[in-house]
This record gives sequence, structure tokens and C-alpha cells, in this order.
Amino acid sequence: MLEAAPLLRQFFPGGAASTLSVFSFHRIPERDVNPVSMEFELAEFENILDVLEHHFRVLPLDEALQGLAKGRLPDRAVALTFDDGYVDWRRGVVPALHQRGMHATFFIACGQLSGQLLWYDRFRALVRAGVSSDLLQRVFDQTVTEDVWSLPEHDRPFVLERALKYASRERRDAVLAELEQVAGKGVVPDESLTDADIRTFHSMGFGIGAHTFTHPILASCPDEEAWHEIADSREYLEGVVGGRVTGFAYPNGKPHQDFTANHVDMVRRAGYEYAVSTARGVATAQTSRFAVPRFGPWSSRRFPLLRHMVMNRFERAAQEGEFGEPVSRGLQLSGAATPSHPAVSTPADALSVSVVIPVFNCWPLLGEAIDSVFAQSVPVAEVIVINDGSSDGDYQHFARKYPGVRVIDKPNEGVSASRNLGIREARGDIIAFLDADDVWLPGKLAAQLRLFQENPDVGVVFGRFEKWFADAAGAYRPWQEFGAVPADADMDPERSGWLYGKLAMGLLVGMNTAAVRRSLLLEAGGFDESRQIGEDYELWLRLSRITRMQCIRDVVALYRMRAGSAMHGLREDNELAQLLATARERWGLDAPNCSGLTESAYRRRMAQVYFVHGYDHFWRGSAAVAHQAFKNALGFQPEHVRARVYAVLSKLAPAVTVARTVGGAR
Repeated sequence: MLEAAPLLRQFFPGGAASTLSVFSFHRIPERDVNPVSMEFELAEFENILDVLEHHFRVLPLDEALQGLAKGRLPDRAVALTFDDGYVDWRRGVVPALHQRGMHATFFIACGQLSGQLLWYDRFRALVRAGVSSDLLQRVFDQTVTEDVWSLPEHDRPFVLERALKYASRERRDAVLAELEQVAGKGVVPDESLTDADIRTFHSMGFGIGAHTFTHPILASCPDEEAWHEIADSREYLEGVVGGRVTGFAYPNGKPHQDFTANHVDMVRRAGYEYAVSTARGVATAQTSRFAVPRFGPWSSRRFPLLRHMVMNRFERAAQEGEFGEPVSRGLQLSGAATPSHPAVSTPADALSVSVVIPVFNCWPLLGEAIDSVFAQSVPVAEVIVINDGSSDGDYQHFARKYPGVRVIDKPNEGVSASRNLGIREARGDIIAFLDADDVWLPGKLAAQLRLFQENPDVGVVFGRFEKWFADAAGAYRPWQEFGAVPADADMDPERSGWLYGKLAMGLLVGMNTAAVRRSLLLEAGGFDESRQIGEDYELWLRLSRITRMQCIRDVVALYRMRAGSAMHGLREDNELAQLLATARERWGLDAPNCSGLTESAYRRRMAQVYFVHGYDHFWRGSAAVAHQAFKNALGFQPEHVRARVYAVLSKLAPAVTVARTVGGAR
């Protein structure tokens, strides 16, 4: 089968021309027994998730809208949303999403949380109970104008529900009350979600939005009633989740029919940052942020679903001027209700930065590192150099040369002890780390402080780094020639958020790129000083359990490649495998925001870690170490063909001789 990604990128590009496809779902029952609904059953829904996982990038809706606003959305971007509030979500949807590490936003019709059954759930319960056609016809005669009774009996509930949908609240309540009185105890409504369910979804990192209190058609409501439906639901949900609710979903959601510009203005005045409709199409930077289009897929099968998505791509969404400003202007989602480490009390624009530089025998290179700090466009409160028992120079020289640099001399205890001492000594709100032989690019700190300002619940901001090689003469290209971090540098949504699962699959955070809230480092206990290697990886895994992280898309630091670097040694023990095994034993695979990983993903990761360890030792002649590593890899993934082949080769003496010969020739 041909790979579909290149073709899909043409239809769903990223960057300045990016598009966002927003899916809309409601109930997802394990088995659909409701004659009025046309929802996917759970198995069908999971098929849709599998297709999306293979071909698209499922992002949190708020982060996707931010990326869209900045022109930095990746290609094939998709967000998932659910409306109303059903126990099916707790029983099937959330576990299915969690298993795949996918995010979704739930728009809650919150009257049901306080015990009020929504009108359409009351009607569907009546239909499910088998209310007679004669009774329906008698009660509905004053409400239905079309000749619904000539339709086949199984089609009538759809038309009757539509009639109730657009009736006045008084008429709808009267019809339902009369039907329920006659039907009696035979009517069993669906179980409703509770406040506790919403708090659980929120604590897992899912997005929570508002969908009015009682799900009326806003265009059918008096203005005062519509205002309370919109504003009161936000206030209620913020009390439930303990944070801001920034998104709103219009009931039924058809522009001009179910809501108007007047209701868009109410949504804006109520404090929401964006709203979603049910208009077809994809969102672009010019789409009205208070009329973001959504669509419900027609099929759960792969090719019909992909065809539907492409067709939807060419539907026209509401643009600037129809329902207010576009996504590219005015979107401020920094305070959205997501689980977070408690926000620091210091005003974001007054955040101070302490730079911690541990050093051991790196006197000739430290000056460049410090120069790169003072080349930043924002000032730092202090630079703390921790001299870890070096013997190659007078490190107090740097304190005398650079105002604002403090050098602390201490016995050699390792890099973790040095960094922890720097954290304890620091006075800044933010700790930024830099190794003595590496450098930052100009603009790094400004970009990080801006993201801390925009996201007070984010505890770590990092970026990408570039390897810095010497030329044939041993000279390094001047770091000033690598350019600067753009002033509008923004986060990479694929490397941002609750990152435990992604970190477990690979180290994303470069030490020299990271800036962390000092209060968070103190709470977490700093670096594990017992570790000789992987101390930074272990810290990022630990922090990913209690805070969101954000990654800047751009290169922000240069990592100097030199023979003496500590990471170039090959050890007999597989510290990385031990670290991951310890993480699993301590925390398991689950994590906030469904950011954990599946058992199969964990086993693949461990198999690859052991295979790489064995491969490196094999080509350096350590046959016994390599053989054991390959056996360990096969224990996690028996179908790992290369591990099986190398396990045999590492056991054969001729192969070991060849390996030593080739390894010596390299």
C-alpha cells in the first residue's frame, strides 16, 4: 500500500497555510440501542481513532488553535471534541483515548451535572420505552406541522425530536411532561455524568468547555435567557474544575440558524476565547475564532473516512467579518483550565532568571558560555558558576571579569550536586541551565520568558539544540554566526503539554535548552545525585508527572561535540534501561492528559534500548555484554529480528573476532 502521508499533506498543510480539522462526537455507546441517535458504537469509534493515529496528528484543541493563530500548526492537524455529557465517555471514550495517548475537549451541557435531565435525553428515553404512536400523535398535534404520521414508524422520532428542538421552552416542557405522565415508570433515562466525572476528565488533562446549561437553540431564546445559558454555564464549570474555561460550543451549532452574531457577542462578553459550531469545513488562521467549524464523520472505515475529510477540506468556514475577528487575532488561551502545578505569584513580566553553569576542568571554554548569556536580549539576575573541584585554572577569574557572575568553588561531587547547589543558591524565579562548553543563541531567554508569561501553569520551557562540530583544524564556527531565535518563536505542539509518555519513548529535553520555575525544582527535590548518567532524563520524567512543558520550535542552543564530553563513554551497565524500568515501577505507564504509554509501546521502547546497548558493545568486541543485551531485547520483543540475529552472532567466536577486527578498524 502506498504511504498516504505525502498526499494528505497536500490537502492538510502546516505552517502559514495550515488547516485544522475538528471532529465532533456525542454519545459513543458500546452498543447503540437508541432509535433516535445515529452515533458510532465504541468499536467503530476506535476504528476512527486508529485511522487518525496512523495518518494524522491529534492535538489538544486549545494548543492547535494557538498554533493556527501563529502559523505554526503541523500538517495533518486534527482535534477531537465531544458535546453534551454521557457516561459512555467515562466507560469507553476516555479509556480508548488514554490507550492511544490522544487528547479531546469535552463541551458540557452542565444542567445535567446538577440533576436536570436535558430535554432530548428525556425524549429519547420515552422513545426507547416504546411510547405509542397514538399518544405521540395526540400530544404532538399542536407542535408538528408536517405530515409526520405518514412516515414509516421508525423515521418518526427524528422528525418529532427536530420539532421539539425548535419549539419554545414552554411548549417543549409541556409536551415532555404530558408524555412522561402517561408513560409512567416505564421510562428509564440514561445515567448522567457528575461533577466528579468532569473533575476526573480535567485532572487527566482533557479539555473542558461549556455547552450551555439546558441545551436550548439560542436563536429560539429571549436574549436574557440566552445570556444566562452562555455565561452561567462557564461560571458553573469553572467552579467544578477550579480553573478557566475558555471554549464554548453552540447547541446544535448551525451558523445563522441556531446562533447569530448577537450570540457570538454574548459568548465574547462572557469571557470565552473561542467557540465551535457545527458548520462544515476546516479552520484556518482567518476563520472566525467564535465560529470554528466542526464535522462529524460519516464512516468509521478508513478510505470513506479519509475521503470525507478531504471533501470537508473544501467546505467554506465562517471567515473574518461574519462572526468577529479571526483566529489569528486576539486568541489568549494561557489560562485555560488544565491540570497544572500551582502558578507562581510573581507577575510574569517581572520574572527574574538565574543561570546555573556547572563546570569541571573546562576553563578555556567557559568564557564563550558566559558571553552567550550576556548576549541575550533580556537581562539575567545572576550567573552562578559552580566549580566542581576543577584543577585547570582560576575560576574566580570569571567573577572578576564579568559583573553579575558569582563563582562557588566546591570539592568534586558530580554535575548533579553542582546543579542542586546552584538551585539552592539562586534568587531568580526561573532557573536556566547551561553547561560550560555549550552556548545559547540570542533571543533564547526572551522566547522562554514570553511562553512562561503566556502559560502560568507551565513549569518547564525548553527548545531544540544543534550539534556544534569542529572543522579539520579543530576550530569551531563562531556561535554568533548561527543567528538568533526569532522574536515570535512559538511552541511546538507535538513536543508540548503533558510529556510523560513521549519522554518515556525518548529524551526530548536538552539540558542546555531548559528553563524551569525554581519553586518547581525545589518541590521536586532537584537532581538525583546518586546517578552518574541520565540524571537530567530522570528529572524531566519526574517533572512531567506534575507540570506541563512547552518546547520552542527553533534551535536555541549549540551542543559542542568534543572527545572529552562525558556522554561519549560506553558503559557496561545499561543505565537507560534501568532508568525506564525504575520509572515504570515508581509511576506506572499512566500519566496526566492521557500522556502515558501502552504496554506494547513500553516493551518496544525497552527492546530498542537493549538492542542499541548490545549493538554498541558488539562492535567494540564486548561479546558477552552484547549477548546479554540482545537476550534482554528479545525478552521484551520476541519478534525483534535484528536482536535475534545479533544474539546468535555474539555467541559465535568467529563473529566476535570479526567484530573486534572491524571495530578496531573503525
